[in-house]
Amino acid sequence: MTDPSKPAHFLSRVKVLTGTPVEAEVTRVAGAVLAVLAEQLPQDQRRTFAGHVGWDLDPATLSRAPLVADTLDALYARVADREDAPSGLALEHTQAVCRALAETLSGDARIWLASRLSSELATLLEPRPPPNVPDVDHHPAHARSTLAEGRPGSSHPLSEAAPETAHSESIARAREPHRDSKLSSSEGLTQERERETLARGRPDADKR
Repeated sequence: MTDPSKPAHFLSRVKVLTGTPVEAEVTRVAGAVLAVLAEQLPQDQRRTFAGHVGWDLDPATLSRAPLVADTLDALYARVADREDAPSGLALEHTQAVCRALAETLSGDARIWLASRLSSELATLLEPRPPPNVPDVDHHPAHARSTLAEGRPGSSHPLSEAAPETAHSESIARAREPHRDSKLSSSEGLTQERERETLARGRPDADKR
């Protein structure tokens, strides 16, 4: 069960981001990362940090001399020491807790904390955009893709579709496939086009 004295929304995000099902373990992981972050700050600013998060830091963390980590690798190493955990797991926990902070702190509190960390560490607190999930309710009608409305992305219903099954050079795709030899639309048969019909021929024309 979640500790009622701890920020529930923050812990729920840590739980999701770490994939840790046990509530006590979620609280332990969050507390370890928060303690290391607090140690990056001057002693007189740690209570302010704890107030922003809604977390009670232990007296040792409040009084310890600053242990500033200027790089991400150094921060992950501090968390690994605090948790007594492998470096890879400490990295995952640190990133998850910092992302949960970025999502749950107020804008002013997030900026306040980021401004007191090194520029490299501050990147952990950059807000991330929400996942880009298409909203089908706002899609235009012509973008729908049901079978009754034709192929995906089509603006023409299936009933109006005219599939092109013939080869691009096939006579089946021509509007008048026999136009060259059709009497009603041509200039005549080959002999007529060459002006060699009997009506136009000379009496003494050679007969073949």
